[in-house]
Amino acid sequence: MYSLEELKKGNVEILSTMTYSDTHDIVDLIHNCPDKKQILHTILPCFENKGDYFGIAYDLFRLIYLDSEFKEHTFYLLHHEYIRPQDILVEEINHLLDTSWGLDYIFHNLEAILMQDDFSKKTCVIVKFIKDKSEIYQQFLGKFLTLSNQDIRDRFIRTLFQEKVDFDLNIILRSFYKNPDEFDYQQESLPFYQEEKNLVFSKLPKFLLFYSKIYPELKKMILENFEIFFQTELCYKMELLENFYTEPLFWYHYSNLLSQYRELLCLYLKQPTLDIDRILTTLINYHQEKSVIDILKNQEIKYLSSGTTTRVFQVGNKVLKFSLKKHELATEKDLFLIAPTETEIIYDENNAPVLIVEIQDYLKKEYNGLSMTDKDIEHFFQELSHQGYILTDPNCLEKNNKNFGFLNDYHDANITGFQSAEDLPERFKKRPIVLYDVDLVYKKDAKKVKRFGGIYE
Repeated sequence: MYSLEELKKGNVEILSTMTYSDTHDIVDLIHNCPDKKQILHTILPCFENKGDYFGIAYDLFRLIYLDSEFKEHTFYLLHHEYIRPQDILVEEINHLLDTSWGLDYIFHNLEAILMQDDFSKKTCVIVKFIKDKSEIYQQFLGKFLTLSNQDIRDRFIRTLFQEKVDFDLNIILRSFYKNPDEFDYQQESLPFYQEEKNLVFSKLPKFLLFYSKIYPELKKMILENFEIFFQTELCYKMELLENFYTEPLFWYHYSNLLSQYRELLCLYLKQPTLDIDRILTTLINYHQEKSVIDILKNQEIKYLSSGTTTRVFQVGNKVLKFSLKKHELATEKDLFLIAPTETEIIYDENNAPVLIVEIQDYLKKEYNGLSMTDKDIEHFFQELSHQGYILTDPNCLEKNNKNFGFLNDYHDANITGFQSAEDLPERFKKRPIVLYDVDLVYKKDAKKVKRFGGIYE
């Protein structure tokens, strides 16, 4: 109680000598004291004059923010950043919105307020408050749609749908622009036909696909402008096609688009996962899809397997493998013990590899009617060692026959280092077993294995 009496005299510096626990006990005493308002009127100006709240700024804020009698002191705490915007709770936002100065504060600190994990609840509170207030709504609409944080903009649009707010669907486009200042969200027409350099959408948020099933107007808008959405979607082009290609409006306007990418869509539908979609979308974004489409045409497609960084399909009598990482130095494609492989590496604008496409013949597990045996695999490793190479892929070292196959004939082997196929080792010519996976095969004297994204000793 001695400390409380000192505070009543305006001696706020006494808090600097207290422990964290003691200062919070003092706040509780103030809160339960009959003279609470008198004490607050005494100490708040003292704190402001000192420029130091001795660790209890937020506790004081919680005591006064609901009372209009202390609005100037609340305002002082907020605008002098003794209270961080991101620390303001949902219930505090609810009250601040009911005051003109609190509304102004939230408007000007919107992105910072919504930076914490509970930004979804905070966004919902704000939308519920503004949705029936035309002038305020328009101001917040522009503010939300020009925030730099994509997740917050997406959550705002999602909340508009959830709260059934009556709004112009054109504003959806606002959240796709990487450079918010380049687009006036209030303009009547959509900037669909500007020069391509201005079409800087980031990606079509997945929740739009979900809500298009609920809101016919949204579905109609996407369909009417599908080509531009498809062109500028960076991650999930196949999912876009999957969701809309059966619609009559799509067939009427975009049958050529479906015809162009039909084979890729068929491949995606064999294993419709996000990673497969991103792989195929990468091919399109970098204009490297033609060679894959040529292989897929009029061929039966079968999904084979997935690895940590690979996705593998059988296409007719070919194996199509997509890899996100590869061991560049380790790949010995010219060795007769490795399945002949066509490889295409796709690089980004910084010359960093983003995708590796490999095409091989589909190899059987039997030769001349005899199935592959452990002895065949053992002979492979013996010959690999004899040729001066080692294999370090742990999956292959398990000697599982899924990593090996037989060529149709030894004449199909790569004969680099030999004058002709007839000079290949006799045991290989009798049973031409080869390794499917061209990773982690390198010469015994190699000191390093270089991997896209790192160097391994």
